[in-house]
Amino acid sequence: MNICQENKSKVNEWLRLRGVTHGIDELYYEPDLSPYCVPELIELFKCAPSFTMRRIVAAALFARKPSPAQKREAVEAILTVVRENPGRYSDLSILVLNELANNISTDKAHEIGEMTFDKRYGHLRADFTQVLYKIGNAEAISFLIRAAKEPVTAALALAGLAKLNVPEAVTLCEDALKDPAILHKDAIKETHSKLKRKLAKKTVHPLHVTKEPVPDGLEEWSANLDGAELPKLLRGIQKCVERGFAKAEMSEMRSVADELSIDQTARLKFNVKFTGKETNVWLEIFCDDENAYDLSVFGPEDLVRTIDKTLEKYLS
Repeated sequence: MNICQENKSKVNEWLRLRGVTHGIDELYYEPDLSPYCVPELIELFKCAPSFTMRRIVAAALFARKPSPAQKREAVEAILTVVRENPGRYSDLSILVLNELANNISTDKAHEIGEMTFDKRYGHLRADFTQVLYKIGNAEAISFLIRAAKEPVTAALALAGLAKLNVPEAVTLCEDALKDPAILHKDAIKETHSKLKRKLAKKTVHPLHVTKEPVPDGLEEWSANLDGAELPKLLRGIQKCVERGFAKAEMSEMRSVADELSIDQTARLKFNVKFTGKETNVWLEIFCDDENAYDLSVFGPEDLVRTIDKTLEKYLS
């Protein structure tokens, strides 16, 4: 993250005066350093000189596994900053989606729910639905159902309801797609498609998911894509092999992707036939954001080069 050197120097001096020997960059990138400085980081968060610095401090703070009491204090400090700056969407969004959502306690469902419907928070209201999803209790779900009918919050609220397997989610998606005021219809269509696939498919037991590490020395191809692009790329991979990656394998890959939460990774290993020879190809998919993925393909050099040439047209 880019923060001015002057701010960084002031923060490092602030830490030094309180007995923390490591600078903020070290604390951010190396969570094992100064493991007991959580109280100082909470105080630093409250007086940090910029929103960017607050995000850095919050990430460093929670990486040190604060106690339940410290976590509650830190969460309350984040909420205080949000309440005091309701219009600062771009400055607060990452803080809400990451540190707040990942550390919120269930007793905050009502408070976050009310903030979701407070128009002062603008587009930050959609991010609050991610916090409600992470809470995931009955009260949070009731707020998400309401949020699924609001133009600004519908898309993320519906994504959360889908992941929580709420039965009304399919109907709510269909209603949202008919409402001309609802924003981000493409994301809602993808959520609706995922739900329909879940309802239509028989119980799928992943056959190719593996915990084995990808062997060293393989060629790699990778791309960032959204959920709607995944089927096209999988069909492109299918065209490159003679056997071992057909309709069933593509269906399994999509099912695995559908089940991923943000920051989760799945790795699958397929035995395929390429130019008349048996070989293995590895697919690794990382859920980078809601309906956004990083897809990597590992295999022998000649196979991966063929895949690269074939998939190039899908990404152009």
